[in-house]
Amino acid sequence: MRRRPSPLARFLRHWHTRLGIGAAVFLLLLALTGLVLNHGDTLGLDQTEISTPWLMNWYGLKTVIPENGFRSNGEVLVAQGDNWALNGKRLKQGHGDPVGFAVTAGQHWVATASELLLYQADGRLIDRVDAALLPTTPLRHIGIWKEQLVLDSAGGFFSSEDGISWQPLPKQAKVAWIRPDSLTDTERQQAMPLFKPRLPVLRIVADLHSGRVFGSYGPLATDTLAILLIFFAISGSWLHLRKKCPPGHSHSPKSPVPLGQ
Repeated sequence: MRRRPSPLARFLRHWHTRLGIGAAVFLLLLALTGLVLNHGDTLGLDQTEISTPWLMNWYGLKTVIPENGFRSNGEVLVAQGDNWALNGKRLKQGHGDPVGFAVTAGQHWVATASELLLYQADGRLIDRVDAALLPTTPLRHIGIWKEQLVLDSAGGFFSSEDGISWQPLPKQAKVAWIRPDSLTDTERQQAMPLFKPRLPVLRIVADLHSGRVFGSYGPLATDTLAILLIFFAISGSWLHLRKKCPPGHSHSPKSPVPLGQ
């Protein structure tokens, strides 16, 4: 006669199956995001960005349009942190807050406190001049004098035709310094699409993997999954051993019955 399972066995079997389905979803998510993280650079996900409005709202990111920009020879640079736009085209290589912008001899120069960046008119980066090739840093402003680029730095004033060879600026030189200027309403409206918040796909995948995408509930979800896995390990092992060796069953061989009895 088949023995009925105990109430504890029925309880564990019931919840082991149902909770296991829910945990499997989290484990599948961890496995998939882990694979993507391992090969994200190869897939180019570190360079691919998402600006979906509801997702940006979830992260608490909002569009911030700068009030000021730099104007030089009819061209405009607008910047907000690492988000730069030149003549309505986004510059992906921007890093830090620009301190100046100048267009001279067809060259588009953007200065930060520690480097100079040379761009084409279409926004493509041509060259980067770091602190090792500058006469001194930090840079404070840049300007134009006789079609030459001029630096206002902590160590004085310097001019250059190519951004590589620098000479002290003559004292009598009259420099056209290019300083931040207020943007018009039209310019701010044109810049709005370029300054919408965006995040790299790989960052979002990493947040999914760690649970940070769920904010303060992320660690709680991770802890809950860990507790469930412990429950499955214990309950699964107990059910397996109980099925293999049911209570009251003895493995010792029966004593032989003597012949003639």
